[in-house]
Amino acid sequence: MTATTLDEVIRELQQAEAQTQNCSARPADLELLDSGECQVHGDTFKLSPEGENALARLITCPNSFYQSVPFDLRATLTNRLLQEPNRIRPEQIRVTVRQNQITGLSDAKLLELPATAVLQTALDAMPAHTASDDLEIRTFHLTDDTLSLEITSRQTALELRPGDLVSAGLAIYHSVNGSRATQVSTYMCRLVCRNGMLVPVCRDDTRLRVRRLDGSRFSRQEMLSNLHTICQLAWDQLSDKLQALRDLTAERINPEAILRDIIRRMRLSRNVSATLIQALRQDELGQDDSQMAVINALSRTGTHGTDLSQTLRRLLMEASGVLSQENVHRCPACLSIIYNERRN
Repeated sequence: MTATTLDEVIRELQQAEAQTQNCSARPADLELLDSGECQVHGDTFKLSPEGENALARLITCPNSFYQSVPFDLRATLTNRLLQEPNRIRPEQIRVTVRQNQITGLSDAKLLELPATAVLQTALDAMPAHTASDDLEIRTFHLTDDTLSLEITSRQTALELRPGDLVSAGLAIYHSVNGSRATQVSTYMCRLVCRNGMLVPVCRDDTRLRVRRLDGSRFSRQEMLSNLHTICQLAWDQLSDKLQALRDLTAERINPEAILRDIIRRMRLSRNVSATLIQALRQDELGQDDSQMAVINALSRTGTHGTDLSQTLRRLLMEASGVLSQENVHRCPACLSIIYNERRN
């Protein structure tokens, strides 16, 4: 995606939604062909990579194994499992089709939120003094299944130390097909290097996110109201979180020792560990002996480590965000990002 302004982002989301259709089917109504295409109610569609992943999830088959099986054997396996009523849940599936490709398979009874509605809700939650014209698009990715958007407000820019400006806003990670909960984080961007930090939005030691709700018991508006509450809380916390980050620059530490301890706790691989240690010595403003050096190494690797998985990159950005707030917020949900055992 090439959108660089808010208006361009909105147009691309609207265009994608205009090209998308949904239909409902039972698992037994699906048939995978030897060609790798999928029939639904007799109509034949190609499967996008996201659609193949969704089909593997539907039959509870590990995706790595599923992708390794030849198409003819994959069809035999898939169709046999689709016919087993006690194995497949849900009973009714929402089949999402875009440009004649199946891009998603999800539980038809669970509500889904259009990406345009998610973005508009985040904008509606902005404080009155923040204008949409002041927003900058830092990252925008839209796939058949996922919206990833990181935005900052020019009004928030804070100088941590001479020449080191950081601005803040929101990061939104939304499953277009509803395969995962919608997550909103505080996003802080160090302007000299474009390194990004993700800070979870928490309340009462619980990380807040928007889970899909049963459409027979809840309405889409209730989901959007929950999303609005989380976004509003995130917007309201920006200045406090930036100030907490600036306060860390005054504390002297041993950055490499701290970083190596974090690497050990997160159980990161040797290659990732080497990249992080190298990043510690690559600060655009020169090496530093404050907590900011550790935060920057994690955020640099998460932001620019294109050879790493998206999951790991985001984890590193979250780890940097959690460290940026450790003097003011230490809830179990946030600390588990660093101190729980993780593998990559």
